[in-house]
Amino acid sequence: MRTQRRVFEKLSESTKVELASERIELGLIDDLKKIYNKAVNVQKNANQKATTIKAEKAGLQGDIAEVFDSINLLEKDIEKVKSISKELGIKPPKDVSVYEKLIKDLEQKNNKYIKDFNL
Repeated sequence: MRTQRRVFEKLSESTKVELASERIELGLIDDLKKIYNKAVNVQKNANQKATTIKAEKAGLQGDIAEVFDSINLLEKDIEKVKSISKELGIKPPKDVSVYEKLIKDLEQKNNKYIKDFNL
């Protein structure tokens, strides 16, 4: 009787150990699932941000191209004004030098955007 009791106690102990290890494994699987779900949600946010940034970057490229087109037109008009002023034997209007400085500022800003955003 006593031996039978010990056998049952040993069996009971080994079952408890197995159940405890299964609970630990299930707990780890739950942790893996939670971490994975969090990573998926963060990835969804990253995808949305990347899509937005890509669209904004394309828009910025278009804006920069338009600014440089305007700069080219301004430079042509400035050269016309200088040429006409020279033909007339007068100094170009002060506005011409102001616009030349403004053009340089525009070029610097847009070249910085090109560099900063790898456009």
